[in-house]
Amino acid sequence: MQVVQTKQTRTQDNTLIEANHKLYDHLIHEISENSFIEIVRDSSVNKVNQVIIWTNSDKTKKIRENIVTRDKNNKIISVVTKQYDSAGVLIIGETSTENISRNDNNKVETISMVVT
Repeated sequence: MQVVQTKQTRTQDNTLIEANHKLYDHLIHEISENSFIEIVRDSSVNKVNQVIIWTNSDKTKKIRENIVTRDKNNKIISVVTKQYDSAGVLIIGETSTENISRNDNNKVETISMVVT
């Protein structure tokens, strides 16, 4: 499997490039300590098609949202991750789309990511 990332994240001396720091999951500790996770399934195939991380069980402010797209065989072909700010507003420039391509045997060949 080949993973293709569209932006360089480090310099030659292995220093993290500041502009690309947002590609890393820098909220993981906050999410794991204080959040409510909602898992949404497509009822026709009983497969997960959305995962929403809320600030609490009232579900008034989102932290992050993952939207899963599947092909006709129910294999995942893309995952869109949307990041929200502390007010629950979508952050422009922090939505990532991961596209998954498979070979003839349905094995993952590449995963490419674009951040918009």
